[in-house]
Amino acid sequence: MVLVAIHSGGFLRRPPALLLLALVALAALGVWARVRGSRRMAATFAAKAPAFTRPDAAARERLHALIIEKRSLLAELDPLASEGTFSVNLPHLIRSPRLALAYRRLAREESRLLGTRRAVSMQQAWWRPLHMALAWLFVLGVVIHVVTVTFFAGYVADGGPITWWHLRAWGG
Repeated sequence: MVLVAIHSGGFLRRPPALLLLALVALAALGVWARVRGSRRMAATFAAKAPAFTRPDAAARERLHALIIEKRSLLAELDPLASEGTFSVNLPHLIRSPRLALAYRRLAREESRLLGTRRAVSMQQAWWRPLHMALAWLFVLGVVIHVVTVTFFAGYVADGGPITWWHLRAWGG
């Protein structure tokens, strides 16, 4: 984080400063997750929340169909994985994006039917999606920054001297 702050050179009113803001938010959210969120998560695993009660017959039928569909997808996606503990990750998305996204859709539907987000506090339910969104924004911002300073150095320099390594000075 210090290197990003130094690299920004104190220009906090320009778009690259948003990268620093995303990084600070990621760090703050990570600290919260380790210090406060982990205790809440541990308490969730030790409790039997009311939302985890047995679903009605229609929901059980839909859950049964979802699990059968998830298992058949999983056999193609990752044959050695177990449906109960499997989670889609980047290698799955790269190797077989259609199957991975279909599996994620089914997992979200299962979670919705079970009401897992309703069983915990709002902070506990949404910290990870927020953390992932901030991380993706940061990565996307870094990629955009690298592309612009490498290929559009003239635009970034805004008429001034280009004092960094670059391939093209388009936009100047």
